Amino acid sequence: MAYNIVLKKQAHQSLWEAMDWYEGQSKGLGSELSQEFYDTLKKLNENPQRFMVVFAPFRRVLLKRFPYKIVFAVDEPHQRVVVAALWHVKRNSEALEKLLKK
Repeated sequence: MAYNIVLKKQAHQSLWEAMDWYEGQSKGLGSELSQEFYDTLKKLNENPQRFMVVFAPFRRVLLKRFPYKIVFAVDEPHQRVVVAALWHVKRNSEALEKLLKK
């Protein structure tokens, strides 16, 4: 069964900031990040439970080309995946945990 994907404001904002930064590095790279982000969300759509739990109930999936992880929770009763954050893998995990507790 397919899940609906819901992006929280923080995740959407992080995506735009990362896209802007990569676009500044090389024309078209921001769009490539966006494409990979949305391609990865499609994987979540089919079986989100297969990804590793980082801070219960939150799970994560790594992007392949870019150093980011998508942090999400599965809302089974409503058959949806709630994307809480797009997080650079070198950023502090404690800061991520604090963000997720909000």
